[in-house]
Amino acid sequence: MICRFAKQYSVPRGSLNEETGLSYIVSPTYSFTTPWIGEIEGRVLAGESVAPVPHVRICAEFDKYIRHGRNADSFDETASAAIIYDHNLAKYKRATHSVKNLTSNAYVVTDGAVDESALSVAHGEHVRVDLGAWHSIGSIKVCVSAESSSLPAVVPYVSDADPDIPGVSDGHACVFSEHTNGCSSFRCVGASLNSLHGQHVTVRASSPTSITEIQVLGNHTRCAFSAVSDKDGEYHIDVKDSSGTMPSKAQLHVGAYKEEVFSITNVTLIESMKSARDQADVPVPRSEPKDVLLTLREQAAQKPLPNVARTMNVEWTSMSGVVSPAPNELKVTRYVGQWKQGATSVGTIVNAFDSTRGIMGASSTAHYSAIGLAYDRAQGSSNHPLVDVEFAAVRHGSDKVAIYENYNHKHTFTLSESERGAAGVLKVVLNKNSTGVNYFVNDRLLWSTVPSAPMRFPLRARALFYGGGHFQKLGWVVDNAGPKYEYGEHVTFGSMTGATSPRAGEFEAMCGGPAFGWREHHATSVDAIESAKDGRRGISGATTSNELVAFGLDYETTANATSTSRRRLLGGGEDERIAFESVEFLVKLSSSGLDIYENNVHRGNFTLEDDEKHANGAVKIIVNDDNTRVDYFVNDRLLRSTVLSAPMQFPLRARAMSWRAASSGGSCVGGRLTKLRWINHEALHLTRDADRDVSRDLTRHEFSTFVEKRLGFGDVGHVVVPDAPWSLIDTDGDGVLSAAEIFAVLNKFETRQLYVEPSLVYPSRDVKYAFGIQMHQSADDPSNNSTAGPGREVTTARACERVVFLRQAKVERPKSRQDWESIYDAIFGSEDASAAYDCVALSNATRDVIHVGDKESAAALPVVAFAPGTNKIMLDSESITRYAVAAEQNLFNFFTRDGFRLRVTAQEQMPDIVHSFDKPPVRAPKKTDSTETDAEEKIFSDQVFTKVTVLNAQHKRVEEKDFTDDTTAIVKGAVLFPKHLVEGSTECGVLGATIEVLESDGEPEEYETDAQGQFEIAVTRGKTFKFLAKLKGHTLCYAGTSVQDAVDRTSACSQTDSVDVTLTNAGDGNTLYFVDSTIRNIDLGLYAGECNARYAGATFKITPANGCHP
Repeated sequence: MICRFAKQYSVPRGSLNEETGLSYIVSPTYSFTTPWIGEIEGRVLAGESVAPVPHVRICAEFDKYIRHGRNADSFDETASAAIIYDHNLAKYKRATHSVKNLTSNAYVVTDGAVDESALSVAHGEHVRVDLGAWHSIGSIKVCVSAESSSLPAVVPYVSDADPDIPGVSDGHACVFSEHTNGCSSFRCVGASLNSLHGQHVTVRASSPTSITEIQVLGNHTRCAFSAVSDKDGEYHIDVKDSSGTMPSKAQLHVGAYKEEVFSITNVTLIESMKSARDQADVPVPRSEPKDVLLTLREQAAQKPLPNVARTMNVEWTSMSGVVSPAPNELKVTRYVGQWKQGATSVGTIVNAFDSTRGIMGASSTAHYSAIGLAYDRAQGSSNHPLVDVEFAAVRHGSDKVAIYENYNHKHTFTLSESERGAAGVLKVVLNKNSTGVNYFVNDRLLWSTVPSAPMRFPLRARALFYGGGHFQKLGWVVDNAGPKYEYGEHVTFGSMTGATSPRAGEFEAMCGGPAFGWREHHATSVDAIESAKDGRRGISGATTSNELVAFGLDYETTANATSTSRRRLLGGGEDERIAFESVEFLVKLSSSGLDIYENNVHRGNFTLEDDEKHANGAVKIIVNDDNTRVDYFVNDRLLRSTVLSAPMQFPLRARAMSWRAASSGGSCVGGRLTKLRWINHEALHLTRDADRDVSRDLTRHEFSTFVEKRLGFGDVGHVVVPDAPWSLIDTDGDGVLSAAEIFAVLNKFETRQLYVEPSLVYPSRDVKYAFGIQMHQSADDPSNNSTAGPGREVTTARACERVVFLRQAKVERPKSRQDWESIYDAIFGSEDASAAYDCVALSNATRDVIHVGDKESAAALPVVAFAPGTNKIMLDSESITRYAVAAEQNLFNFFTRDGFRLRVTAQEQMPDIVHSFDKPPVRAPKKTDSTETDAEEKIFSDQVFTKVTVLNAQHKRVEEKDFTDDTTAIVKGAVLFPKHLVEGSTECGVLGATIEVLESDGEPEEYETDAQGQFEIAVTRGKTFKFLAKLKGHTLCYAGTSVQDAVDRTSACSQTDSVDVTLTNAGDGNTLYFVDSTIRNIDLGLYAGECNARYAGATFKITPANGCHP
């Protein structure tokens, strides 16, 4: 507003006015400007409550300058996206010392010079700088004198309200970044804010120091008129414009701003050692892994198959001048002649496929003696018995062994001290393909030979003595690595003619039809050997009558056979003997012996011993694993092996038949077969529990289950089979493992060619606000001492552990095999990830945690992985015996190196709270009109948005503007189980519980707890809410504001306990905890067979889906 004064005034000058006679002069015209002045006042209230909100910055500026600017279009001098904080806002500003009589010297810290002038600050004292206005502060540099410590001995804080006012804190702490040239730099940022806004800087000493300079680096704001609300939420702003151009009625832009930044805290996410304490000497609960991911790996075979050369006693005959004082000994008792003392074995190596592979023995004297293998011939067929031995190892005195073949000398070897006498066991053994012979002393190979003519069978063992002598440790060398077979299911018959099956595994001819004829009394099995890879390999049976009976395996599928196919099977001609002879592989049993027929060809007649007849004689027909040979046995005696000239056809069904069924003396007399059972590969029995689809082969998932059961880690072990080892064991690439392939896998287990590599999996963690996550390894845990033992190979000379955080959308425990495979793919599936798993020196104690998955996700599944090949768990029989108890032990100690201690730490910072004001509906101004906008603009600072109200103000008038603080507050908590119900765990929560939140005048809103029972709910700050926890079938009640309140509860929730809690004046840091004390009874029973009887004394183990407690 402008006022012009034009009144003339006279000043005597000594000149005369002709009219008045007075002397005067006339002055020029002057203009005086009156400033535009006004006031803004009001209150800041929490929401629609009457609760005051203190320490809120209120800014105002004229619309004229908003539109046209004073020096720039914003309230910051710098409007670029990349803010440069290069203004020393503290220069020449007033500084005070917390000790008043030192304030007079405090100016030196803001004089702009880093020199020798210093201000002493003792521990706990502070220096405070008033910047005089609201600023955007990016960093603070505090310089100290040379005598002070080089480490930061101070912490600077930024506050908008004056900390000298009682009840006002120092503000938000800035974070140390570096120390150079005697100056410590601190970044003044929040979790997302790039700067802190305020007027006051406090530098507080954590140890005695001398400060030479305080530099506050940041930017000026253009908040021309401002104030901070007091403890009652009230504020007052004086507005003044001296430009002389402001009209009486002007528009003012007014806005409110408040930010809250949480301090960075150090947290321990994992601590493996019991009774550990953190840096503040606070006890840290021990963290327990809940699962172990077991990855199948391959390597070169580490040891030979066990018992490949086990022994079996030899039964001797044709003994001349010798006796057998023990089953594994021969001793000369009288001299007969040179090389005429000796014996020949009763048993033989029947064929090239026999599991009996050779003969072994040790001579305890220096006499010349020999053991070997000879083609089957009468003993003494030449004048020199050693000539009749095709392959012989001859002891020459005490220190020599010579190789003779048909008495042709091949080579002589000198024995070492450990190979002489009874300590040196000679072995004459067929090679793998039965094309030649290998000679050993103990396990040292002396000589190998491959005859020019094919090997002949059977081969008998011979033991000979030149004069006297004594053989010990005699025995057959048996290949125990070959396939083994066992009895499987009883044969069930479908198609039957003139026969019945009283029960599974039995066949009986029926009277009533023609009495004689194979085709009149027969049956065909329902099941079959379905394919070349079927684990079902043959059939076994015995007879209980003196009638002619037969059974075998046939190519034809006959369960639904036509009459034409049936005629082919049973023989359609007049000669009914063709019926059983037309079956591909058939055994006919009579009172006198056994005959083998193969598709109309008689292969031989065999006499049965007394212990092989009738029910005592289990007759077996077995197809070998590569489907090239069929073997016939009675009990364990091999009768015949047939090498097929044409490929085996499938399916192969079982056939049973009887020659006669006639009435005699009022009863039916006919052929009977019993103990008819399928012969299965041993692998079927071992994998039966894993073969869920009963297909007699294993899918990759079923094989994973099989390995899990073999290891015996219970529900905590989860096996994953990657592509590389799977392609090694699925040799034909059809996606499943046959019994033969499974057996080959078992051999790879025994040779340690296959092993598993563990990865320890901890419960999922909420890491929404965590950063700087690191692992710290050491070897100072004396309780970790259970790694050593057979089957465990752990690298101890270097640190090969690496912690991986698999980031997830929410906190949850893997539930299915697909989940575990996904975890494997995420952790090891990429080359970048697997390359990170390396070993470092033990002195390299701290490493960053590897993050995989969506790094922005709020949850993480912590996994302790190991560098490839540095932590092996073997699968051989010797090793797995000690794994069964591992699940009951400490998983961490079992799977890590002795003494290993692991800590995973992080820094954590809650998100910044930038308050939101005047959300609709808002309190209307009392005395003046105003214009509200929903838009938020960077008016008061380029770093933050502020919602602005335009006030219609008048000169020399007080305008009122109240603000409502509608900022949300986060209420966190959980529904937990009492720790006495979950083996002391403080982390077991209730998944899926409903948290109901109710305002006094609104509808309830519902939220669900996560896998650990946690919840996090945003509510309006300052309002009152009721929180209720509920879950169908469960009894929940409010426990308190801390985890301990819930987990330490020992009594069940009762009617006197509150099920809800009312939270008044919701604000920061509110936590609510509920407890679930529900106890359930589970009725379990273990029944035998088809529930005819229940077992007593059975033990059951129950594991919840969330893995909290066993």
